[in-house]
Amino acid sequence: MSKLANVVQDFLDQMEWHESMSTKEDGSIQLMVTLDIAHQKCQTYIETREEYQWFLVFIYFPFKAAPENVAETCLLINQINNGMRCGTLYLDSDSNHIVFRAVIDIEGCEPNSKIIDNMLRSGNQLISRWMSAFAMVAVGSTSAAQAIAAIDAPKSASK
Repeated sequence: MSKLANVVQDFLDQMEWHESMSTKEDGSIQLMVTLDIAHQKCQTYIETREEYQWFLVFIYFPFKAAPENVAETCLLINQINNGMRCGTLYLDSDSNHIVFRAVIDIEGCEPNSKIIDNMLRSGNQLISRWMSAFAMVAVGSTSAAQAIAAIDAPKSASK
């Protein structure tokens, strides 16, 4: 098993998850789990890319953007990405899935399972905060600006 795959296996062991990793010819691995985020089931992929020495995490929102809401959903994604530090959001143009993606280049480092944990926590926090806004925009009839205002309103009111 490769160094990156060993780190993923260590992470699985620490979390006491029993999912199995699939290994590609180049030694890269992929693992799929379902995480409960904001009371929703989110498909999550943990991957490695051996040739680049990358860890990758992809977390799929539990719904897709309706075709008529793709443009507003992209506006919401752009607005949120503007403030992101760890990971980004994107809209998969083939499926209309909203996806959180984090990539870490560990070349020259000694990686450990905390890296994967941090990547998942970052995605979990972002999705927890913005899930309702994406639901309003992607499958509802709310504009990106209205959804952002609705999410930010409780913060403003408490000041």
